[in-house]
Amino acid sequence: LVVDSSSVIWSVLLGIGVTVVASIAPAVRASRVPPLAALRETDADTSASSRKRQIFGFVLLAVGLVLIASPLFAKGDGVLARAGLGAVATFIGFIVVGPVVVGLACRVIGWPIAALRGVSGQMARGNSVRNPKRTANTATALMIGVCIVTLITVFGASIKASVEQGVAGSIKGELIFSSDNFSGTGYSPEMTVELDALPEVSAAAGFGQGAVLTESGQQTVEVVDVAALPEVLDVDTIQGSLTDLDANQIVISNTAATDNGWTMGTKIPMTTSSGKAVTPQVGAIIEASDLLQDVIVPRALWDTWVPQSGNILVLIALAPGVSVADAQAPVDAVGAKFGAGDALDKEEYVQQAAGQIDQLLNIVYVLLILAIIIALMGISNTLSLSVFERTRELGLLRAVGQTRPQTRSMVRWESVIIAVFGTLGGLILGALLGWAMLTAISAQESFAVFALPYGQLVIIAVVGALAGVLAGLRPAFRASKLNILAAISQS
Repeated sequence: LVVDSSSVIWSVLLGIGVTVVASIAPAVRASRVPPLAALRETDADTSASSRKRQIFGFVLLAVGLVLIASPLFAKGDGVLARAGLGAVATFIGFIVVGPVVVGLACRVIGWPIAALRGVSGQMARGNSVRNPKRTANTATALMIGVCIVTLITVFGASIKASVEQGVAGSIKGELIFSSDNFSGTGYSPEMTVELDALPEVSAAAGFGQGAVLTESGQQTVEVVDVAALPEVLDVDTIQGSLTDLDANQIVISNTAATDNGWTMGTKIPMTTSSGKAVTPQVGAIIEASDLLQDVIVPRALWDTWVPQSGNILVLIALAPGVSVADAQAPVDAVGAKFGAGDALDKEEYVQQAAGQIDQLLNIVYVLLILAIIIALMGISNTLSLSVFERTRELGLLRAVGQTRPQTRSMVRWESVIIAVFGTLGGLILGALLGWAMLTAISAQESFAVFALPYGQLVIIAVVGALAGVLAGLRPAFRASKLNILAAISQS
């Protein structure tokens, strides 16, 4: 464990700084309260009917929606920048119009509660819309947390769908060896040679990766037996031939050709990671593939540049009439000889890739759960403050016959309505921003499939509602314990 003094100092400074910045707006509002208004017990909240808020919020929201939808009709450079700007505008617009829509939203959300819970549910519904600005602000923290969780969930599901459709969909081979070692020293090239020699195998191609330095900067290259590539992978050749390359020729994608101005026959000066200067020639141009880098070097040529490099992926196409079940044992035997384990079929390969994505997402989820817990503490604190402000009102309700369980139920259901409003707002905003992100990436990189994980989103919604119950427990208990006479006499 290392505790760095600078980390502690920055944490303190950021904590204080954020708190001071957060206090500026309330301080300004407090200084502008008219003295006569301050003498009154209550002050009406007019934020929901504010014409300025309505115009500014909905205009900002409209501009944001137009920008995030721009990748549908405007491709090319700047797509991600426009979508990012639109996401910020949409996010701020959501927050600004919150007090405007919270009344209608909470009435709709609270309708089944009012119908099922009687007077307590009706009063909870009424309390949630009494102060639209406070309700919206209370729900905003939860909305932000749920929005980010939803965004990450949608992004993860979409990436997995993209892997299944783009990567696995382009693989012709039936069996796959996939290494977790991305250093380029995974499987020995000899394993590919022995797999290719099996009678059950039509072709085996090993895929490795390396790095070279070109005039345009560092470039990651794919190292593969190019002649076997068309048998194991769906590759569209634009110019040249993958089976007739000369000893010093390489393959590039149409993306690399466009970005660098390379054409058939272009000689590209390169420096390998071993420090060797080479000048290969473009011998073929192919359509960009999700599974290949933009520069592809034949294995035989690469081994003269960087000896003893390995493969991180091996694709195996089976001979005609040979099933996966028939080939699994001999292929696994070769894999075991080189410490590669068992070969995967396409479905298992997609699941393995998805599992790696899930591991990364789980780390993010842990941090986001902490943010949601903080948001729920905010709901609880705001409701506690509301209980304090309504002390006399609660005392009168108790005096005319409201029981302690009814008081607790009223406050708890008010908390649930606020939490559901924040959760639904976060779900809608997160899904919208996730769609915008994937659409922009797809427009610029031609790799992204939007997918909505309905099951996970339903779980998020249910958890948000249950969290509202938990957030309301403390203020509900406090409200039910008020002394009736003391509460009525409080001014």
